[in-house]
Amino acid sequence: MLELNLKSGRNEISFKSQGYKLAAHLYAPEGFNADGTEFAVVAQVVAQNHHHRLFA
Repeated sequence: MLELNLKSGRNEISFKSQGYKLAAHLYAPEGFNADGTEFAVVAQVVAQNHHHRLFA
């Protein structure tokens, strides 16, 4: 499990998945719930000069 100490604003995160290191900026709004029950994730994947947006 990935453990993060998040703060409001931009958070730099990185982790490994299937041997690849992934890095991202995770933005949290002011007053967000740090236990994670109010989060939505929007990801942009850049691979071989193609951009894909994923929404969860």
